[in-house]
Amino acid sequence: MDIIKIDDYYFYEEEEVPNEMILTGYNLSQELEYLEKMGLNRISINHLFCGNRIKDLSFLKDYPFIKGVRIVNKDINQDGIYYLKELDWLQIDNAKGIHFAEFPELKCLIASNITDFTFPDKLTELYIWHTKIKGGSLSNISLPRSLKRFDLLFSNIVDCQGLPPELNRLGLSYCRNLTSLNGLETVADQLTYLELGHCRKLEDYSSLADCINLQRLLVLDCTKFQNLSFSKEMKKLEFFSFYGTDVIDNDLSPLLHIPKVSFKNKKEYNYSFRDFKLVKK
Repeated sequence: MDIIKIDDYYFYEEEEVPNEMILTGYNLSQELEYLEKMGLNRISINHLFCGNRIKDLSFLKDYPFIKGVRIVNKDINQDGIYYLKELDWLQIDNAKGIHFAEFPELKCLIASNITDFTFPDKLTELYIWHTKIKGGSLSNISLPRSLKRFDLLFSNIVDCQGLPPELNRLGLSYCRNLTSLNGLETVADQLTYLELGHCRKLEDYSSLADCINLQRLLVLDCTKFQNLSFSKEMKKLEFFSFYGTDVIDNDLSPLLHIPKVSFKNKKEYNYSFRDFKLVKK
């Protein structure tokens, strides 16, 4: 994200438009009044900008218009976040002890170290990292049925059981206990994007064959594929990258129907990356 300065106030911008104020804590009331004046409702509390000038979030009681909060400060008292009953976007580095069900309007959550897995019904995007899942199974945390996108990093899951039925985008990275993709079949009809990264204990990719509606597939630095036959039925696949993930039978011909592919060349493969570029011309 780029940072811009407007009238001595700092903002994150998206597509060259300011959308989130970075609080410095020098004059909180002045900063937040300016935020409201601009018609914005999202703030960032980052220790790199505010140092120890913001020690807690009690000030939020006076600014109920705020609907988005990013907290990159593990030492701050976070209890004041509960004043924001209209909160719909939250990023929090240390979510230990935070009860997300207290935010009924929450639609996007980005968090680490989660300990309470009761989520609001309207949640559509969930990004979790460095969080231990009970029994290594998502079935034990009851993800909301409304969820459309789910990204999980540095977790202990062993398979994909327990995914919510309407999910269309899934990312699993550095899940070092993941041995099976069993469970993908429950979301196969609507899943259009799947990314697997650095999951090096995977023993079985057979569930990928059920995901015939995938448009983008990334399997990066994972266990070797026995073969790529599963991709033959993926008629909607527009992009497939398996950079860092080898193919044991060295046959890349099942990929010829895919518009864009990305992989690391090996002399044993029957096609090189350059061959694919020529075929697509």
